[in-house]
Amino acid sequence: MQVTLQLEGVTFRHLVPDPHRRFRRRFGPGIHAIDLSLGEGELIGLVGRNGAGKSTLLKVMAGILTVQDGRVLDRKGTPQPAHALRKMIGHMPEQVRWQGTRTPLAMLQELAVMDGGRLDLVEGAIRLVGLQEQTMLPLDALSQGMRQRLTLASAMLGSPDVLLLDEPYNGLDPAAARSLTRVLTRLAQRGVSVVISSHHLHQLEGVVDRLLLLDRGRLIAEGPADGLADELGLERPWETIVEGERPDVEAEVEDLGQGRWRIRGPRLTASLMGSIGSASVIEHGRRKVNLADLLDRATRGEEE
Repeated sequence: MQVTLQLEGVTFRHLVPDPHRRFRRRFGPGIHAIDLSLGEGELIGLVGRNGAGKSTLLKVMAGILTVQDGRVLDRKGTPQPAHALRKMIGHMPEQVRWQGTRTPLAMLQELAVMDGGRLDLVEGAIRLVGLQEQTMLPLDALSQGMRQRLTLASAMLGSPDVLLLDEPYNGLDPAAARSLTRVLTRLAQRGVSVVISSHHLHQLEGVVDRLLLLDRGRLIAEGPADGLADELGLERPWETIVEGERPDVEAEVEDLGQGRWRIRGPRLTASLMGSIGSASVIEHGRRKVNLADLLDRATRGEEE
């Protein structure tokens, strides 16, 4: 897989007021010695608790914050300064406040000119995010989902190889969230490396190819969700979903409604099949990895 962006030992720490020395500042939280590669067409989930450093990491990759130690390399392996990264990478910050009577089309055209881009890219960005029918509406008339699409369109104006999204699902209803996921999947299929930072962990399940687990500014684990679960020793018990009468089994049974039941614990065996009775087996397998459990497991050792 072609690497689009690589971080080697990247460190950045914010300056914060020094409580012991008036008018002085000291180094505070940030990210520490991050080694990371983004692959072409990868959908990557960046997860961590509040204050873990997710937004800081995205801003460093986007060239908004300047690396203090380490380096960021492009697809050719050439180190790039912050100003060059800003031209190469699309960044979708959290909750941009689009408001007023101007239209999405006018805003994107203005942004394209300010960024030195071509106006002919605006139409493609609008079409890419599915905002064609809202281009002439006033910003105040846009729903939250439409505003997120507008922010995404602005990040894609330069046709970047890498797209970084900070909490893109915030404030979206389920339908708008699914629509955003479809857009991001299409971008990845076109070869764009997409990094999604999100507290809505369920939105990343079954969507991303790889997870990055960040804790207190350090990248503590990365890989596919299932692989990380095995690596961290996270238990994934067997689950069987059946339809019909409530099964009489010596295991935890959860009522899913509409005549469906989830049996947790035992693997599907002849003995279990006999206990299920007339119920029909709909699904059987190991429980899907819960990203919250995964993060808790990865950080447990440091907190104990």
